[in-house]
This record gives sequence, structure tokens and C-alpha cells, in this order.
Amino acid sequence: MRLGVLRTLGGLLAAVAAVGVLGACGPSEQPATPAATATPTRPAPTPTLPLAVATVPGPVVATPTPVPTRAPTPPPGPKRGGTMNITWSNDPDTIGALRAISQNYEVIQALYDYLIFQNRDGLLEPQLAQSWKASEDGKSITLSLVPGVKFHDGSDFNAQAVKNDLERKKDPKWKSVHAKELEFITSIDVVDNLTVRFNFKDRDVTFLPRGLASGPGMLESTKAYEGVTPETWAGTLGRKPVAAGSFKIVEWRSDAHILMERWDKGFGQARGLPYLDAIRFRIINDPTVALANFRSGGTDLYLDAGRTQAIPLLKEAEGGFTTYYQGWNPAYGYLALNRLTKPLDDVRVRKAISHAIDREAFVQSVLGGDGAPLYTNIPPHLGWLYDPNYKKWDYNLAEAKRLMVEAGYPDGFTLDPVIWGGGVQLQPYIEAVADMVGKIGIKFKLQLLTSAQASNLYQVDWKAAAYLSQKSCPEDPDRCFREHFHSKSPLNTGAIKLPGLDELIDLQKTQFAVEDRKKSLLQARDIIVDNVSMVFVYATKATDFYRPYVKGLKTYPRGRGHQNYFETWLDK
Repeated sequence: MRLGVLRTLGGLLAAVAAVGVLGACGPSEQPATPAATATPTRPAPTPTLPLAVATVPGPVVATPTPVPTRAPTPPPGPKRGGTMNITWSNDPDTIGALRAISQNYEVIQALYDYLIFQNRDGLLEPQLAQSWKASEDGKSITLSLVPGVKFHDGSDFNAQAVKNDLERKKDPKWKSVHAKELEFITSIDVVDNLTVRFNFKDRDVTFLPRGLASGPGMLESTKAYEGVTPETWAGTLGRKPVAAGSFKIVEWRSDAHILMERWDKGFGQARGLPYLDAIRFRIINDPTVALANFRSGGTDLYLDAGRTQAIPLLKEAEGGFTTYYQGWNPAYGYLALNRLTKPLDDVRVRKAISHAIDREAFVQSVLGGDGAPLYTNIPPHLGWLYDPNYKKWDYNLAEAKRLMVEAGYPDGFTLDPVIWGGGVQLQPYIEAVADMVGKIGIKFKLQLLTSAQASNLYQVDWKAAAYLSQKSCPEDPDRCFREHFHSKSPLNTGAIKLPGLDELIDLQKTQFAVEDRKKSLLQARDIIVDNVSMVFVYATKATDFYRPYVKGLKTYPRGRGHQNYFETWLDK
């Protein structure tokens, strides 16, 4: 039985202090085709024989003896053994959690597991921590660790190791990419060998999902760091980390494969986890080659097939040699309008641009139907917060033209430059939007830049007139509010401060009660949308394909490495 299951609802620690067995509501997203699971069906009950009936005078009549119906044979349970081969598109720069960026979590999570696991339904589940408890004032969290876990070098996984790892990530000399996510921790206490307490200056409901259920919650052996320096780390533990996950690194051959083998002293040892003997990530950069390799049987799982020929081809094979799971990418696609540039400082012009964009047509023509129109900064993967019926400033060409006349621009104007993230790959996105706003006389002068150049020009230098990109907030909604819309955020172009917005964004981060936090976030959403701080356009889906014999797998497309490989098995 799993203890401490929580619905995150954006990273809520709990509405109660002690974490026990809590029921989970329905998932925040519905897959197009449910992923195969290993859960056996309940056998049908065997009919009971009728009770004896009192005899009555008359002829004796033969009565057939009822024959019990044989219960159906349940499907086979998990099988042990085998190597699962996974198609992966990019060679990571490192597999060491200290400096691994989120794009690499899909690969390295099997080596580490997490202190707390966030599944694709947005629930927090125990993993290396078996339970957790928040203090009454919300300024400390105490974790109870799973006993008997060993790091891959045989050293004990305990509270001191947790403290050492996270303090290392906080130490600037180690140049960890997770330092900022942990900076609000004031101290870490070792309560006993299997109990660790985190202390904070302020209440913060995002600590569990963004901290312990993400990159910072991937831990490494203290013993393995003996003799390793920040300068030698990349060539040592950066390539062969010593973690405590369900799989142990065997070999990393750059641009070829990453091979991991089963580790039987992880968090799931009492349940006999993991089932697989090994996992091999086959690194194939060319999507055409990756598709051919999967179709020919070279791999068992094709992660995030992307909007390529793979999706229609492999969907046709559904029920045959493939099956698939399609889930929401944890991001919103937007067109940012620089309010330091005239006439974009006029809210009527910004509303006109929003009304001119036919989001439904965009999803069909640009995304091939694998997405949804979006009118807010809350993506669909945040099901507890997302409202599919919220459609303010939606497509209305007549209203867009009326607003342009009212604002004094009946003949339109030119925006220069208009840039976008994603380079050539996302050029069709900006071209589609440009065509739509052209119908109200607005011309985009497009300038192709790299993603980094585009981001810097708009978000750092504040010079571009408009910028199309995507914003991700996989674990918690705080990032989708704070990073673009809080006046103190470095990503808020122009440092625009809207009345009451900063206060709501700061307040929601301290609210442990679900409904209180939701109320604050929706109020913040309304301020953002009413002022057309951005024009929100679309949300996208990601698709994972796998062979029918892959069982127990619950993929989390683009979910920053929360696949349950530790429970996956091969029925062959």
C-alpha cells in the first residue's frame, strides 16, 4: 500500500499535517487511448447453489444439478526480466542530477527516482520518502525515508545523505542548476537516521512538486563525492553518477546509447521492483531514422514522437504492433506584445489582436488537431485549475476591426520586428498568426533568430515589438503566473505592474487550502487576461508510442521525467 499520496493541486503539501493514505480524484487529463496496465481483472463470482426446497406430494421430477460457471482466467501478472529499448532524440550533456537540465530528466530519472514521485494525473506519491508532514505554520516539512535503500555504491540512503546532497546543490561552488529552486530553504535537520526536516523562512506550497518531486529531489551518494571537485565533476559523476534509483548506470556511449541495469535495493524492493533487468535508451537524432527503427522493432518505446510523419503512421498501427498515449504538454503558447511599443500600449489594440486570432483554425491547420485553443495562462494539464469554457477575447473579426477604428488605426500598422522561439521549426506558427492579424491591417515584419537570440531580444533587451513562444510550468502553476507577470520577474518585459496582481501571485504561494489557492490564482488569471498582458493562443499534445507487450507503463509526455519504469514489464 502506498502511503502519503497527495493531489498536488499545484504543489499543495497537504490540507492536513499528517500524510496518510488519501484518496485521489479523477485524472486532470483523459488519454485518447488508455495506457496498458498490469492490473488483473477481478474474477467473476462463482454462482452459489440454490437452497433446499420443501417436498410436495406428486410425481418425482428430475432436477438438473447446477454447474458452477468457471471464473475467467485473470491476465498474467508482471513478468521479471528483459531489456526495454527506448527511442530518444538527443544525447544529454550530462546524466548527473547536479547539473542536469529538465530535458534530460526523461533519461536520468530511472537512475535516481525521486524523494517524491509526481504521476501524470498530478498526484504526489511516495518514492524514496514514504511519507511527509507539514508543520502547523507551514514553515517546515518533515520526511520519513524508506528503510533499507542503498546507493549504487552500497552506501546507505539516509537522512544525512539527503541533507548532504541538497546542501551541495545549494552551494554556489558546485554550480548546480537547482540552486535557485532550493534557495528558500533556511536549514535542513537530520532528526534521526530516516527522518529529515526542511525549514523555510516563509510558507511555500510549491516545495514538494518543484523541489522534491523534480530535479532537486534526485539524490547522489555522499561517499561517491569523496575526491571529486566542481572542476572534475563533469568527467566523473557527470557521466557515471552514483544514485539510489531503480536502475544503475552501466554504460553511456555518446550519440549511441545509455544502458542501465536493475538495482534491487531501491525504494521498491519490498514490492519486488523493478521488474525489468535493464533499460537502454537508443540515441537517434534523425526523426526519420528513429521512426524506421521503431517500426522495424529496434525499440519498444518511442517517447514524444512529435509532430512528424510518425503520428499518423503509427496511429494506423494501433491495435497491431503499436499503441499510444497522448497527453498535454505542460505549457501555454502565447504571443507577447511589447507594451513599451506604440500602439501596443493601448489595450484596445491588444484586444483587437486577440479577437483577430482564430485559435480553433490554428489548432487544426498548424497543430494538426493535436492541441487546444487557449485563452489564458493556465494550460490544460493543470486540470484542477483549467477551465475549457473560459474564452475571453476569442475570435471575432468584426469586433477586432471595430476596436482598431476606435483606437485610431482603421488602416492598421506594422510591427517591427516580430520574433519567435523555436527557429525554423516554429516558423509556421508565427506565419499563421501573422496571416490572421493581417485581416485587420496589422503587418508583422518577421525576423528569424535562434531561440536564445529571440528570448534575449524580447525578454532581456525589451526591444522586439512582439514575440511568439511557449511557457512551461509542469509541476505547479506558480511559474506560469510569476515568471511573466510578477513585476519583479526578470522575464516581465517592461516590468509592468498591474494593480493587485503581485499581491495575488505572492499570496497563492502561501495557501495550503486548495480552494483558497485556486481562488487567488483565478483572480490573478482574470487580471492578466483583462489587461491582455499576452495573447494566449494554444496548448499542444505530446504522443508516446509503445509495443503492446509493454505492460504497466504510464508515460507522462513531456512531464519532465515522471515515467514509471520501475513498474513496467515486458509480456514476451
